[in-house]
Amino acid sequence: MSFLGGGDGEALDRFLSKGRMLCLAAVPVCWALCVFIIAEEGWRFSLLIGFLLPPVAGYLGVVGHREVRPGMTATAAAIAVATVPLALGLAWLEGH
Repeated sequence: MSFLGGGDGEALDRFLSKGRMLCLAAVPVCWALCVFIIAEEGWRFSLLIGFLLPPVAGYLGVVGHREVRPGMTATAAAIAVATVPLALGLAWLEGH
């Protein structure tokens, strides 16, 4: 696993731990953002993405850390990061 840093288990464990924490932290952040947007702009069906995808990313992050699967953790981190721009972009398209 030399592509993850040093090739040792410590770099892999650090990657898995940071990926898990990113995914778990994305859940309350995305939910709070969606509640704020709904309060300011009103309901959009595309905001369901902001409510549904973060728990999926959190689950994948936890399972990826527990089963030592860096690919699953990377997928979960990508889902967590892409949720906000995707939800906002689709809400903008829905509004126009």
